[in-house]
Amino acid sequence: MSLPGSASSFGQLDREARIWLGLTALLHLVAVFRWPGYLHPDEHFQTLELASYALGHTPADALPWEFEARIRPWFQPGLYALVGLVVPPDRPFAFATACRGLSALIAWLSVLALGTRYRAWFPDAATRRFAWAATATFYVLPVLRVRTSSENLGAALFVLGLALAVSPRDRARTDVFAGLLAGLGFLARYQMGFMVVGLLAWRLIATRAPRRAAVLSLGVLTAIGLGVLVDRWGYGIWQLTPWRYAVVNLLEGKAASFGEAPPWAYAGYLWHDLALPFDLLTLLALPLALLRAPRHPLVWVNLPFVLGHAVIGHKEPRFLYPYLCLVPPLLAVAGAGLGARVPRGLRRVAVGALVVLDAWWLLAYYPPELRAGPWLEPLVAVARPISYGGEDPFRPVGPRTRLYAGERVSTARPATDAAASSVPLVYYHYQRRARSSPVELEEACDRLGVWPWPWAVLPDGLTTSTFGRHALDTEVRHAVYLCPGGRSDARAGPRSRPP
Repeated sequence: MSLPGSASSFGQLDREARIWLGLTALLHLVAVFRWPGYLHPDEHFQTLELASYALGHTPADALPWEFEARIRPWFQPGLYALVGLVVPPDRPFAFATACRGLSALIAWLSVLALGTRYRAWFPDAATRRFAWAATATFYVLPVLRVRTSSENLGAALFVLGLALAVSPRDRARTDVFAGLLAGLGFLARYQMGFMVVGLLAWRLIATRAPRRAAVLSLGVLTAIGLGVLVDRWGYGIWQLTPWRYAVVNLLEGKAASFGEAPPWAYAGYLWHDLALPFDLLTLLALPLALLRAPRHPLVWVNLPFVLGHAVIGHKEPRFLYPYLCLVPPLLAVAGAGLGARVPRGLRRVAVGALVVLDAWWLLAYYPPELRAGPWLEPLVAVARPISYGGEDPFRPVGPRTRLYAGERVSTARPATDAAASSVPLVYYHYQRRARSSPVELEEACDRLGVWPWPWAVLPDGLTTSTFGRHALDTEVRHAVYLCPGGRSDARAGPRSRPP
């Protein structure tokens, strides 16, 4: 059995594919360090904060309501808790970076595993090149693949299982391992069950191989059994967490209490949150692939995933991240055989544009929910009282992030009071629609940092609300100051500085 991502899998690839894999690794590495924080609070509170709790760093009363309801799987937090044994959460920024690194590694292996199937799926060389280029550089994917979200890890593990499951070789141990990996994807994100069902249905109906479908199911059930053990470790009691998740969110209507949307809402989300032409390509990928290759496994796993999410009332753009990860090969399925009709020069221009767009995206944008981002580092590093103006830096939404805050107490006060403080303190200034901080802070305190970064000059109008915020977006401004204290009047003019 050749494991997905193994050296033998890498050896199956041609030189061009290895170049794309190398570029993918580079983009992932940049995203790990360049994109801290999170795209959505659940990426932090349901994974990193739970891992921090498991390691004794975060108290139980600081966890979100899902912990008390016992509806979240412990598989992903357990992985990150293992990371915390090497890089402990009392170094929160290093810990979060290491967890993003693990997510990036698993995602990169999933790209490698998926790529080993491209030669069989796309005999046409031009189509295969497009599949590789799009998989490596498709817009937001390098950023999404390094996130610590359940959507990202669930998608990566499922793709690893998918790459094994579609092997033409009928080997029981290969199918068991494929089912195990797909099941681990389910443990990370229960909604990946839609894709797991699609994979089993494809093997049972499209390929008419009921025995292989049964063996795949055995691997999935093994993963679910492992999940029961891990959840016993996390919650301290025996339970079937996927069932509790369904009861609380669907039968009791907890998910619907956060808002509902019509079945077609995801089309609007994708159109709004992705820039042209990626929004159009993402919307058309699945229906076009369905028309051109209705028996393809990528169609069978994505169709129930998209339809299942359309039926569920509560909708968020992030729920479709796993689908986005499979859009590039879906586009190749939809356009198989058409690549040779496109002039080579135009194909090269398109590929170059993808690479440039990725570099631009990685360097000039930052996550919209990055309150727990680089500006927290000087707050945590300096052992002084913390004050803030605008919004609490340790409470981006809902509960307070104890991973970064620890036992620190932060108090709200105007900038003028901070500048006139009689005791030394660190001041965090968060302001909307402002290009500069209050003059009192600039005159009386030392600036430790200002975000966003002023060097990222890019056109306006390219901001997206879900996948990133433009670095020059004046909606928000973060600044951190070190105020020396000992002043009685902040309006007495700037403090003296050594020549």
